[in-house]
Amino acid sequence: MKSLYNIFVLPLVVALLWSPLSVAASPALKSPIITLRDVSLVTLNFDAAHFLLELDVHNENPKDIVVEAIVYSVILNQMKIKSGRVDQQERFLAQSERPVRVPFTLLYDENLPDIIAALSSAKSSTYEISGSVKLQGIQTPLPFHHAAPLLLPRFAKGIVEP
Repeated sequence: MKSLYNIFVLPLVVALLWSPLSVAASPALKSPIITLRDVSLVTLNFDAAHFLLELDVHNENPKDIVVEAIVYSVILNQMKIKSGRVDQQERFLAQSERPVRVPFTLLYDENLPDIIAALSSAKSSTYEISGSVKLQGIQTPLPFHHAAPLLLPRFAKGIVEP
């Protein structure tokens, strides 16, 4: 009977005691870096303007992550243009970056002309994007924030610094 104890029970007890130590020793996952790559006006009609946000999502972690949801808010020239939630499960490979496209619609209001002017101007605008990312296997969403000049690709070559 003692040999059965040594063969099955003792290794099980050691494994159960060791597993919390190995989980605690593994490095915590970092929130991916999310930046705004581009904002495009897709269509414009009498009721609304339809845009496409293109976000760059960079996973700096040493292992793949699965993003379950992104909650975001985008501010352009100190004006909130959109906040929302993307519920789309996507895998991001370790140490990689790729775009995520988010379509959105803005109904006409007093800010829409300013937003369209900022997006179509060759002058540099500023933006902030912030929110949180829900990763698979982690209960608490990880926050993110990024602020920078918005140099849209279609205008970048035409901008000349004074």
